[in-house]
Amino acid sequence: MQMKAYCYRLYPTKSQVSQMEQTLEICRWVDNETLVMRKDAWEQEQRSISYYESKPQIPIWKKEHPDLSTVYSQVLQDVS
Repeated sequence: MQMKAYCYRLYPTKSQVSQMEQTLEICRWVDNETLVMRKDAWEQEQRSISYYESKPQIPIWKKEHPDLSTVYSQVLQDVS
């Protein structure tokens, strides 16, 4: 039995590229904020913050930064 593989090349439009870049920028921001939160907890209390402790922070950040609502919540949870 011979297996076949297909390769596809996508050519996004300029608006799609812009949207992808904005999504990546928001994900980068969430990642950095989560890292700062974990680093501060370690430096001040010598304790680690788990994924389940950092996940409730996302809705709080969404209230402070409405542009986070443009990215699906599951994506933001995966980033943290």
